[in-house]
Amino acid sequence: MISSIRSDADSTALFDYLPYFRLGFSSQLLLVIVFALCLIISGMMASISPLLTSALVDNISKKTSYDTIMISSALIGFAALIDIVVSYLSTLLSMRITTVAAYSIVRSKIDELVRMPFELYFEQESAEKTQQICSDANTVASFGLSMLQTVLLAVVQLGISFIFLYGCSVALFWVSVTFCILYAIAYALFRKPLFVSGLTFKEEQSLYFGKVESVLAHQRFLYVNVLFERALKSIDSFFSSLLHAGVAYQSVVSRFQATDSFAAAASQVTILLISAFYVMHGSMSVGQLVAVSSYMALMLSAVRSIYGIGSSVQDCFSSISRLNASKMSLAAAGEELMEIDYIELRNFGFTLNGKCLYSNLNIRFEKGKLYALVGINGSGKTTLAYLLMGCFNSDYVGTISYNGKAQEEINCELLRQKLVSFAEQTPISVKDFLCDRNFSSIERKRCGGMSPGELEQLEIRRVLEKKADVYLFDEPTASLDIAHKEALIKAMKEMRKHKIVIAITHDMDLIAASDEVVELGESD
Repeated sequence: MISSIRSDADSTALFDYLPYFRLGFSSQLLLVIVFALCLIISGMMASISPLLTSALVDNISKKTSYDTIMISSALIGFAALIDIVVSYLSTLLSMRITTVAAYSIVRSKIDELVRMPFELYFEQESAEKTQQICSDANTVASFGLSMLQTVLLAVVQLGISFIFLYGCSVALFWVSVTFCILYAIAYALFRKPLFVSGLTFKEEQSLYFGKVESVLAHQRFLYVNVLFERALKSIDSFFSSLLHAGVAYQSVVSRFQATDSFAAAASQVTILLISAFYVMHGSMSVGQLVAVSSYMALMLSAVRSIYGIGSSVQDCFSSISRLNASKMSLAAAGEELMEIDYIELRNFGFTLNGKCLYSNLNIRFEKGKLYALVGINGSGKTTLAYLLMGCFNSDYVGTISYNGKAQEEINCELLRQKLVSFAEQTPISVKDFLCDRNFSSIERKRCGGMSPGELEQLEIRRVLEKKADVYLFDEPTASLDIAHKEALIKAMKEMRKHKIVIAITHDMDLIAASDEVVELGESD
């Protein structure tokens, strides 16, 4: 994926950021405006301070009245106090706005990923994808607010600094402009190396953290098979790549920062030499020299912050490229089906991950029957259930139709939401949804301590309580005791009178109770 993103690096433009900016900040517009006002006030206070200090120094050197000196000192203190209060407010606002913006982006990507077709879902590494999305969302959200902060402060501070320097000397003004141009040239030279090395480092981070999480997720397997050393060696390999990418990225950043520091020092020395010449010849006061020095430092700080955006921009574009690379083309919404009387597969064939699961399959599922879907492991029983629910968007041979209407013409999301109820073979999702942060610690403990049979009962109850036309069960009796199994079979036989009931099973009692047995082979 790195190579594909790199090839588009140069075409990535600032407008690619706008959808994420709207997503993260449009709901917080009022807070963003207040934050911007705080920044403008803070920038003005920082810019006024050198003028006040200059006046104080000149008053002292000219030995003016003590009252005048006290007033100048009080004004400096008042400006500093306002700056402190406004900076405090802007810091709080920044934290809140950035956090909410990052969550909005993460939420949007989660919504996009959980809706993607199963053939794409099977290709995802969840640990790597989770770390990548959260990291990139934070980068993009932070960039938006830091960009606003940098630009507003820089505009205010540079504007006042340039006006003051131009008023003191045209030479000072043009020297300042020259160094700003040199800054821009330096950024242009470092733009691409920053992007490429930053993107590589991000990808290696995702791979490394994904590998660590994967190893921890398979702790039981590693323990049983005594594969500790092999697991650690695999982590070592990923860490080595991460370290190499990190050093390479930091090397580029360090050269970038060294260029910045050199330019800042050279410009400041040049400005001070010119100012000292003016003071020695009486065309500039000592107070003005102090102000020039302060404004030069302020100007360099503003330019440096803009210059520093260079690495932030490329870092942000790297994150945007990765977020855009994971965009899914979701199927267009079709017609809403109001009920399902029968489902029919005609001349149906399907291949998944290079394996042909079905060939020329013809089945009709209709109300009034309980179907047992049987077959050896790997024959595609669960996959067929997913296909009946419209979970795959990939091409298949033949047709799947509902009441004679092709699946391609139907809104499958609404189909699953309103007309189909499916019981997973491993009902871990039930525990996850029940044991959320809104439950008390005791309730969470009870959920976490449920046996597989209890979780299966919860899953079946969830499925039965949904008013649907089609009920799909994946090994529903596998974890049930005899009493609960008999009760479930009885309920399924009662349901089939007005519903389509399909059970994927190896249970001979459930197979015997079925009206029709559909057997799948290696390639039906």
